[in-house]
Amino acid sequence: MVQKQFGDLSFRAHVGLVSLPGASAWLTALPTEDREIDAPLFRIAVKRRLRMPLLNADCFCPACGDCFDHFGDHAIACPCKGDKTLRHNAVAGVIYSGAKEGSMRPEKEKAGLLPPRPQGDGIHNAVGSRRPTDVWLPHGDNRSGEALDFACTSGLRSDLLLGSATEPATAFAQYEQYKRTYLDTDRLARQAGFLFTPMICESHSGAWSPTARRKMDEISAAISSSTGELKANASLKLAQRTSIALHRANARAVLQRIACLASSSPAEVTSSDASAWAELGFMRWQ
Repeated sequence: MVQKQFGDLSFRAHVGLVSLPGASAWLTALPTEDREIDAPLFRIAVKRRLRMPLLNADCFCPACGDCFDHFGDHAIACPCKGDKTLRHNAVAGVIYSGAKEGSMRPEKEKAGLLPPRPQGDGIHNAVGSRRPTDVWLPHGDNRSGEALDFACTSGLRSDLLLGSATEPATAFAQYEQYKRTYLDTDRLARQAGFLFTPMICESHSGAWSPTARRKMDEISAAISSSTGELKANASLKLAQRTSIALHRANARAVLQRIACLASSSPAEVTSSDASAWAELGFMRWQ
């Protein structure tokens, strides 16, 4: 069985992605108030980590109509129902809270700084207007302001799958460069007197790009300086909180689609997963 899976390109990409630095942080988190994930969501997250099928067979996504694979990978990239925005806001919010704890005086959604967001981010744009930065740090590198711009991209996308199977960090460099050059964002930011820092997260595994990890290290150092907590502990907690936020959002996107499938195609869904959405006490979207 394992030999057969290793012959599967998506399985090899999965193994590489979940082996990236930081991808396992959520598994080390104690269930405290800011690092807790509900049991139904945790079960989905663990199954995805172990590459266990979530459906009996591939079927149609109840949100967009595309193929919903039996591992649930499609739900992470599905453009419908706002799940990408929820995930994006969740991880950005954790970094904002960390910067605030570190007395870095961050501002959330500081308006009018950046060109419209690339469509690849999967986040709604106000067409033709300048958009806010996700997190603004008044004094970043070189004492200039710094705009942190978050994006989650999946290394299991069809155009990245081969690269992820051979070099798992491929998605980071490509997407960071794309973010910097899109509408000349990086140059225009420097021209305006502030730094533009793409914070790229690999949404399947939860790993972060080297640039993002360096910035998170700076925030962890600020937390340590502000609170007296050991930097290693502050760094671990920040990694765990961002990882939990992402995997919680991923599992929610998967489970919401499974709940809809259970009502229309019950043969495709296991009974335990079908009842999990009700266990959380949520209503399905229609």
